[in-house]
Amino acid sequence: MKDFDNQLRQWRELESLARAAEEQLNGMQAANSPEVAALARDATDKRKQADEALNAMLSSRKSLPPR
Repeated sequence: MKDFDNQLRQWRELESLARAAEEQLNGMQAANSPEVAALARDATDKRKQADEALNAMLSSRKSLPPR
């Protein structure tokens, strides 16, 4: 259970980073600038990390015996 709590905490941190990057991107005005493209890649990477962490957590949770 402690491992799951740690994984959940890590996922929450990744989710928070992904949301912050997405919000920063949404607040940008110059849609064709290299800076916006870099932010978009960063937001996409953070979202992917958060999604992968959540999927791994859920997969490991399903394989645990019921309490």
